[in-house]
Amino acid sequence: MTKALLASIQKAAFSGDTEKLAGLLSKENFHTIAEIVNVIPKNKTAVFSSLPPEQQAKIVVALNYRSKRTIIPKLPDEMITEFLQISDEDDAVDIVQFLPDPRKAPILKKLREEKRSRIEKLLKYQPESAGGIMNLNYILVKPDFTLTDVASKVERYTNREKKSPLIVCIRDDGKIVGYIPYRNLILAKPESTVKEVTKKLLLIPVKTKQRKLIRLLAKKRLDIVGVVDQNEQLVGIIRISDLARLIESEATENIYRFAGVSREEDMLDPASVTVKHRYKWLIINLATAFLAAFVVALFEGTIAQMAILAAFMPIVAGMGGNAGTQTLAVVVRGIALGELEWVNGSRVIWKEVIAGFWNGLIVAVITIPVSLFFTNNIGLALVLGAAMIINLVIAGFFGALIPISLRLLHIDPAVASSIFVTTATDIIGFLAFLGLATLLLL
Repeated sequence: MTKALLASIQKAAFSGDTEKLAGLLSKENFHTIAEIVNVIPKNKTAVFSSLPPEQQAKIVVALNYRSKRTIIPKLPDEMITEFLQISDEDDAVDIVQFLPDPRKAPILKKLREEKRSRIEKLLKYQPESAGGIMNLNYILVKPDFTLTDVASKVERYTNREKKSPLIVCIRDDGKIVGYIPYRNLILAKPESTVKEVTKKLLLIPVKTKQRKLIRLLAKKRLDIVGVVDQNEQLVGIIRISDLARLIESEATENIYRFAGVSREEDMLDPASVTVKHRYKWLIINLATAFLAAFVVALFEGTIAQMAILAAFMPIVAGMGGNAGTQTLAVVVRGIALGELEWVNGSRVIWKEVIAGFWNGLIVAVITIPVSLFFTNNIGLALVLGAAMIINLVIAGFFGALIPISLRLLHIDPAVASSIFVTTATDIIGFLAFLGLATLLLL
């Protein structure tokens, strides 16, 4: 994608020249077109609408959240229906989620009956559950089928759906035996039976949460799982490729939450949207900052007598905040991966306290001679060193305790932890530094 191409597309979209748009985009692959739509600040819908349905079905899946949110609700029902007809059912479900509720039923009603029923089946499940992630791209075969029978069934499915299905083996009672990898299908003799080449298929409940599913596939190193209902009947499959976008989305969402930024905010949003998504968190941070300021105000007399203390206060607060953030990042990651629960939380908290002490001691050994060099005051240098040790211990303690406690209270630790940890290290850091200075230096 060149700047010249991007400029030409924006100009054609602005003027409404759909023929020129179609010509400019005809030579590009769908990944490049999706990138173009994501990047241009205006007229996204015009660019997308100029494409044929076959391209729209591919490109809409590759668009980022902001582009989908902007484009899909503005498209006419007929256009959405046309590219939904050739979309995978799981992709179609994702697309439909961006439509207002009154438009969903009329659009689905226009689809082929088989397509509509499959999409409606997927829409019944929570988006972040295995049921909401799974797809229906599979066929069922019996253990006594020959591989020639299987090949014929695969060929019929592929001709109809234009994609290769997973081959799942089930018994007459509906119990799942396993699946046939295509490698086995190709290498085995045509007269071989299904039961001779079947491989075990891991099964998970349809209500399994997205995060648990990602952890499971990573731990087991699997590329495919079957999804079953409460009766152990197969209702769908999930391939590792289905999770690729979800893993990226999950990581992005965690970063946004950790920073106190809404998932719906985008870099290219106007300033008014950015303000809307951020001001609440800034107000909360302002309130906690006033708490720290109140602590400092308690020692106004001390600071008046030793103005040099004000120069070192940001160092104490900054080191505590950084150490707390380090601990917080490790603990939140452990919670997200399912490695950390309340039962082993006490060991983690104690470990972080010990690590905080030794890190504080290392920092103090460096801080004391540097501050002594600048102030020539051994008492002040020792007070600063002691405050560093105390604050890094506190950073380790609260950096581990707060996310674990929030998790126990069913509050997302990635959302609120950083505010509380920073507040704790600021308040206790100032208390330790200014309190010790008051007791020992005045």
